[in-house]
Amino acid sequence: MTDNTPTDWQSRQPTGLLARIAHTQTSHPKRTVFGGLFLFILICFLAFGPLKGTLENKFVIPGSDAQKATDVLKSKFDARNGAILQVVFAADSGKLDDANTLLTAWMSLKIRVSAVLSVAASIAEK
Repeated sequence: MTDNTPTDWQSRQPTGLLARIAHTQTSHPKRTVFGGLFLFILICFLAFGPLKGTLENKFVIPGSDAQKATDVLKSKFDARNGAILQVVFAADSGKLDDANTLLTAWMSLKIRVSAVLSVAASIAEK
């Protein structure tokens, strides 16, 4: 193997597809910008227009163990399907009627939950 000098590397011309694309983009910057903008608009049009699909929450694998478990849960707890998670705290002494106390108790569980919308006492004082 021979040693290459810096002059050898400087005289070498890239020949691949990526080199041709880079050369075309650098020699025609306006075409590159407007072509990219056109491509972005075209993708947005197709994504929100004729190629827009519907989102469905149906995941079924017939005969699998996971499907059997899903069917059992659906048959026994169908009324709670998609329900809100409720966490109940027990106080050793005093009350947990303050929202700040509840929030502190929740955060002490060391659980990272990004979907907590609100913290409130479940029993209102009369």
